Amino acid sequence: MRQRINGIEVWTGNLSAHVLPDGSILALHGAFVPHETVLPTQGNPR
Repeated sequence: MRQRINGIEVWTGNLSAHVLPDGSILALHGAFVPHETVLPTQGNPR
């Protein structure tokens, strides 16, 4: 599954990747992790 949350693409499933609008990977996980715990920029838009 793929979602877009506040401009950030989030893939959930076996692999969860959080990609910033500039294409850089913020976090890469082997299992689903709630995006609130892996978005240090949340509330501080770039």
